[in-house]
Amino acid sequence: MIAPLNSVIKALPRKPWEDPDPSEGADSFSGLAGEGKAARNLQRFVEAHIVPVSPFEEKQKVKTLAGREIWWEMDGDTMKIYPDGIKVRDVRTTVPNGQIWTVEAVINY
Repeated sequence: MIAPLNSVIKALPRKPWEDPDPSEGADSFSGLAGEGKAARNLQRFVEAHIVPVSPFEEKQKVKTLAGREIWWEMDGDTMKIYPDGIKVRDVRTTVPNGQIWTVEAVINY
C-alpha cells in the first residue's frame, strides 16, 4: 500500500471523500445518498494507492486497484513512483502480504 503523509492529506485542495467538481458543495453529502457518494469517492482514493503485487520490484509496471499503471525507480538515493515522480519517504512496515510505503504526494485519483 502507498500511504501519503498526513501533511499531504491535510494540504489537499479537496479531501478524498469530496467530489472533484467543487460546484457540488457540502450539501451533496447529506443523507443516505450523500454518505454513499462519500464512500465511493473514498474507495476510489484508497484503490488508487493499493498495489496488488508483492514484492513490487523496481521498474515493474503494475496497475493499482484503480487501474492506473505505476512503477518505481531509484533516482540517485531516492525512490520515486512514476509516472508522477512521487518521492517515497520510506518503506514503513513489512507485513506478511506486502509493505506500506509512505510517500510525499498522492497518486492521481
